[in-house]
Amino acid sequence: MNHIVAAIVSMAAGATLPLAFAPVNWWWLALGCPAAWIWVLSRARTAGAVAVCALFFHAATQVAGHHWAYAALLVDRGGSTLEAIAIVCAVVGYASMASSLPVVLWGWLASRQKWAIRSAFTSMLPLALLLGELLRSQSLAGFSSMTPGYATIDTPFAPLLPLGSVWLASWQIYLLATIPALTWHTLKSESPVLPWIAFTAVTLLSCGAAVRVGGMQWVKPHAMPLSVSVVQTHIDPREKFQPHSLEETVQQLVLLLKQSQGEVVVTPETALPAPLAELPYAAQSSLVEALPTPQARLLLGAPIFVDTALHNAIVELDAQGLTGQAYAKEHLMPFGEFTPALASRNMAALNVPLNDLAPGKANQSSLKLPGNIEAHGLICHEDLLPSAARQRALQSQLLINPTNLAWFAPLASAQRLQIARVRAAETGRPIIRAANREGSALIDSSGGVRQKVLPGATVLTASVQPTHGLTPWLQMGLPGTLAWVLGAQALASVSFISKHRPRQSGDAKQIGDP
Repeated sequence: MNHIVAAIVSMAAGATLPLAFAPVNWWWLALGCPAAWIWVLSRARTAGAVAVCALFFHAATQVAGHHWAYAALLVDRGGSTLEAIAIVCAVVGYASMASSLPVVLWGWLASRQKWAIRSAFTSMLPLALLLGELLRSQSLAGFSSMTPGYATIDTPFAPLLPLGSVWLASWQIYLLATIPALTWHTLKSESPVLPWIAFTAVTLLSCGAAVRVGGMQWVKPHAMPLSVSVVQTHIDPREKFQPHSLEETVQQLVLLLKQSQGEVVVTPETALPAPLAELPYAAQSSLVEALPTPQARLLLGAPIFVDTALHNAIVELDAQGLTGQAYAKEHLMPFGEFTPALASRNMAALNVPLNDLAPGKANQSSLKLPGNIEAHGLICHEDLLPSAARQRALQSQLLINPTNLAWFAPLASAQRLQIARVRAAETGRPIIRAANREGSALIDSSGGVRQKVLPGATVLTASVQPTHGLTPWLQMGLPGTLAWVLGAQALASVSFISKHRPRQSGDAKQIGDP
């Protein structure tokens, strides 16, 4: 295949992939786009061609899928356009290279083999693609969005999520998407059909078995349902962090709190944009006095000082004020809550509030709520980390997910709500999601949206059923998922490695040669 055509097809597939996710939800593209790209990769003649196709695919996915984040940097921060473009290019480039590295290694190894072994290497592409997703997530502060498994939440593949998280769902999609490329290889080379039959059978059987096992009932109700009020503020993010806007923000919070009726009231991330210690006593008193009953608890999103370090936190208040319970965000968002060292000069030109926060300690205690219920926090960006949600769910029966995506286009809220739903399905824990402007929702333990709040300042009061019990993902984590993947991948690929034979005259042919 011509290198230019291969690069164009890869870029088109990558740019189309985001349509598989919310709000469009054409989930079948999560299969179709990787299938087209895998077919291109399988025909690449050199490791360099594989690298170009991989980088074009991932860069196109990042730009098309996260253009709302880049637009916020370029338009809303008020800094130099050149500085913002430099940061955007650095983030896109870094994410693309991290995702591409295992694929490039695969391409280098495949390019050194004869036709038969290269076909076997094609059967192992799903593993390389999954490792690329994991590498991007681990190296970029957990930035796992645009991973194909997120598109499975409303599909027959959804039971894969409690079994092995979004990682197992993504690998299974990649495995299915490899079948067309292997079909082409088998027909093109007139190779024995048995390896193809074996690979396809193992792929379908592993998918069916995983869906069957994952679809079992893993969790049970814990205690009585909890009455919860979700406060959705409506505050312009460009004004929110200005000192002159604090009084107006507190007034809006008080009005919304007076409409709440739940035992527990949850506000968005940084609903109070100033450190709680700096809030006048009268303002703090007005918040607790607005609670519906003397027994009600307020889980307030606000910055707090611990010693001299400033944290993004959830703090609990009751009728007497601070209760002493809090959760400080452990995993901070680069460029938003802290500045990577190499970008400090660039970030100084962008007007980013609260960009010098300290991470909270690992293994923080859960929040004790009425009814013998323990809850834990996933503040904003933390809902992108399957491992963080797993750790918190092991300590709780309910997850609290305050967020503030008002900087971004509505597309961001839809994408991130879908991601929060996946976290609920993985862990078997309901999630209370409170947002600024739009995107607040109550998510049940299977990932279904029980109730969703319309855009604007409003309050949703409903009951949430906490759960206990362990999904396979909670029990085994990433090691268990990788064990399943490696075992099934080896079983699917072994037929090509042991049975596949080249044509007598074709040993020296390159992949993609006519």
